[in-house]
Amino acid sequence: MAKEIKAVQCPKCSSTHKIELRTNYYECKNCGTTYFLDNNDININHNYNHSTHKTNPLSSDSGRKSKMLGIGLLLFLMLTFVFIWVINSDSSPEKQAETKKITFTWRNEQRLPFINPAQQPVIVAVGERRYSDDPALDRDGSYVTFYDVLSSKELGSQQILNIPEKLLHTYSLKEFKNGKIYLIVDKSLLFEVDKSNYTIRDVTKTAFSSQPRLVSGIANVEFTFDNYGDGLTLLTNDGNSLYYYPVADKIYSEKDLYEARTGMKSVLSGSGVKTTFTFSTPGTDYPDEKIQLIKYTYKDNKGGPETKAEFQWKESLTQNGTEKTFTNPDLYRLLSYADFSPGRLYFNPRLLYRDKELLLISITATASEDAPTSVQCLNANSGAILFTMSFNKGEWLYECVRYKNGFVLKGNLESFVLGIDGKIIKKFTLDH
Repeated sequence: MAKEIKAVQCPKCSSTHKIELRTNYYECKNCGTTYFLDNNDININHNYNHSTHKTNPLSSDSGRKSKMLGIGLLLFLMLTFVFIWVINSDSSPEKQAETKKITFTWRNEQRLPFINPAQQPVIVAVGERRYSDDPALDRDGSYVTFYDVLSSKELGSQQILNIPEKLLHTYSLKEFKNGKIYLIVDKSLLFEVDKSNYTIRDVTKTAFSSQPRLVSGIANVEFTFDNYGDGLTLLTNDGNSLYYYPVADKIYSEKDLYEARTGMKSVLSGSGVKTTFTFSTPGTDYPDEKIQLIKYTYKDNKGGPETKAEFQWKESLTQNGTEKTFTNPDLYRLLSYADFSPGRLYFNPRLLYRDKELLLISITATASEDAPTSVQCLNANSGAILFTMSFNKGEWLYECVRYKNGFVLKGNLESFVLGIDGKIIKKFTLDH
């Protein structure tokens, strides 16, 4: 009987691709099924015993890769979910604001440069800050902020709390001769500035605790005129006008103040002698007299009341009749004075800084009030001009401190860091 030839197919997947394991026993290369041929009727029998099942190597590798990829994707999704949950665990406006750049502008601010205990220049600014990053946080208010002038980095900031709401607050900063800095807010609150920790402390009540005449409390506080020394003008709650000098810890009535700040008889015990500079002022009696830079020595009053020396050519009534006079030595406690730079012309001059070595002044090239300002550095002993630096028109300079590498000057528009050679190292500006 003739045999009928048939293609041997896998009984499971019908694939003809197979491997012969032994005579009439095969393994499907596609699905891995093992089967054998029955020669009597050419039946195909397949084995479902999965415990002995052998998989196709290519099919097995592909399955493992798919399985690992699925596990990796699942882990990634789980970690992403956990990360988002942690980030959003604190969704308060304050917390969210920390991740944003905090932006604000200054208004109605006052600035004062000083030297910190590490002998580095710092600027303290006080005024009103207006925030633009998130108005809902309501952080607008009065602040005191300290800046490293050289890097512009903020060193510390403190909001001034418990002050009455006003459309416009007033702020005054002053450094006394003993190095202490005081801040007055709205003529009612007195703060002392901490130069080391960059904070302020309310001393409105404690600063006067040693004075029985101030037990009723302070209704109003202001700095005395600069010409009268480092003092405070006070109005007590019971209506008395008094003058307090913290360095000397002395208090005076308005009647007693004039005698306390003039003449040699009222000089406090232990006071010394100091030398400084000032410019003479033009007068109506002798309008053609030129402004002079005066170097003078006087009796210091050890932090008590004083009257800054003034020099002006004028007609004065003396025991000998009317005479041309330049100053009043007894009134200003003068010991000596002299023209420091004879023959030089000065227009709109201002004394910015002086020590035993250097003298820094601001001047204009002409008598015009619109003339640009220049800064000039002089040797404090010889009067020699060390440098002259010009500034833009409209920039006026008011205060200055010296540090080891130069000077920091406060202008009406911005602050400047000058090297010891007079070149501008840096400009410091607050955002408005």
